[in-house]
Amino acid sequence: MSTSRDRQVDGTHYAQLRVQPWDVLPEWLEGWSPYQAYLVGNAVKYLARAPRKGARLVDARKARHYLDELIRTLEEPLDEPEFFVRPADTRDVYP
Repeated sequence: MSTSRDRQVDGTHYAQLRVQPWDVLPEWLEGWSPYQAYLVGNAVKYLARAPRKGARLVDARKARHYLDELIRTLEEPLDEPEFFVRPADTRDVYP
């Protein structure tokens, strides 16, 4: 049976990488809030694929868009979207 790691949908820009973003992101995203991890992960994804997809400037701008939002959350730490904020009673589940 084929898994998500055996195929890429719509192109080969990730398959050409020796290391896939999803192989390193779990390690790199430790320490970020869930919302910030989402932002960092998307920025890394766009930067990793940019040279292979043929749209370096477009993908760099997409990464910057996510980084701008990350910076905003660092400057205003209590202003994250509510659906990404963990309830207080789950902090021991998601240390």
